[in-house]
Amino acid sequence: MTQYRGTKCLNCEHPLDVSDKYCCNCGQKNTTKRLSVKDFFHEFLSNFYAYDSKVKNTIFSLFTKPGHGALEFIQGKRASYANPFRFYLSVSLVYFIIVGFYDKVNKLSDPEEIVSEKEARSRDSIAQVAVLDSIKKAYDNNPNAQKIFPSPEKLVEIKVDTVNVSQKKDTVNKLYYQQDLHSFGFLERTIYKTESMYELVEKNEQITPKKLIDSLQYEPSFFNYFLARKTVQIEEIFGSSKEEAKHKVGQYFMEKFPFILFVSLPFLTIAFYLIYYRQHKTYAEHMVLTFQIMSFVFLLLLLLFFLESFFSISLHAWLGLLLLHYVYKSLRNFYQQGRFKTIIKIGILTILLSFVTSLTGLMMLLFAFLLY
Repeated sequence: MTQYRGTKCLNCEHPLDVSDKYCCNCGQKNTTKRLSVKDFFHEFLSNFYAYDSKVKNTIFSLFTKPGHGALEFIQGKRASYANPFRFYLSVSLVYFIIVGFYDKVNKLSDPEEIVSEKEARSRDSIAQVAVLDSIKKAYDNNPNAQKIFPSPEKLVEIKVDTVNVSQKKDTVNKLYYQQDLHSFGFLERTIYKTESMYELVEKNEQITPKKLIDSLQYEPSFFNYFLARKTVQIEEIFGSSKEEAKHKVGQYFMEKFPFILFVSLPFLTIAFYLIYYRQHKTYAEHMVLTFQIMSFVFLLLLLLFFLESFFSISLHAWLGLLLLHYVYKSLRNFYQQGRFKTIIKIGILTILLSFVTSLTGLMMLLFAFLLY
């Protein structure tokens, strides 16, 4: 209202005219009216509605006009759309919070499945010891079997210590103790230490890194503890069945998927920049498109998750074709090029994206394994 307008901004003291609704310097509303409860909530709701309308416009544009919203954003129409970077982070965060919470609820609802893999392998080891022990007893009580078959003691020596099963000494690789390593260089010592540790871990899956070092009489140094810890972790991952190992690695990649994509996005943007170099767009303008494409990916995954979880409708078989079509439409609308050129460049981008994400995921897996 004009009766509350002043001649200078109360925030930055920039000179104003009575006809100015807002300060042209800082954007604050030109009013001298004292704040009331009504004004406070009205300002809060208006700001929330403005942000909500941006999100609504962004989502509507993502699903109806791929790439069009990104083009309008870089052309200056930014008040109508949410910030691409912030929107991408929000959508990916919401997706993994919901999916993670749903998985935890499912696990808690079925307590029989909450059994550690170590306990499962321990039970398997105990069962193996019991079976071998029964075979040995049956052999001792059967004279006919003794005439035909060799004694079990000649094949394997079984020592039961909780769940510890060790092979006979002549079938076990040589163990290198601390006194056996003085004549070797650093690299050879490290190899022999790792082999010896792994040999013990294979025979006793319950052994800890400290007991591993004590058994081999190694010095309790940081490096030796590091080798022992990593040896135990390798056995936990790859000592199980192939299906369990694949599941663990796959679960790790799914948990780190948003970060893998986040790290890969700058490299994917470089690919856009190089392939569409003649468009004379800046690196940041190419990045707007990559953020919007990835935001759509997470929104689509969230939609498919709800359909599959609550309505038992699975559309994952069509996911690849849908994403390929979406990227095609996005590139067509954003870069304004013909169909043939767009298809050729999509093929190049697909190869680059697969290579970058795979390399990023492997590097993250390596660093996480070394630092964990």
